[in-house]
Amino acid sequence: MSVTLTDQDKLTLRTAAWGAVSLMSAAGAAGSAHKVGTEGSIALTSATGLVGHVLSKAPKGVK
Repeated sequence: MSVTLTDQDKLTLRTAAWGAVSLMSAAGAAGSAHKVGTEGSIALTSATGLVGHVLSKAPKGVK
C-alpha cells in the first residue's frame, strides 16, 4: 500500500512540526531555548520514511 500526500498535506505537516519546535523553544520547555530548538531540529531532520522525506525541508516563510 502506498501513501501519497498532496502539496497541502506536506505543507501542513511541515508547518505543524516546525511550529511545535518553535513553540517549545519559545516556552523554554526542558531548559534553554537554544537547546530545545537544536534538539527539536535534530529530531525532525532525523525522521525517516515518508514523514522524514517531507520534513527534510523547512516550510517556506518560516523564520
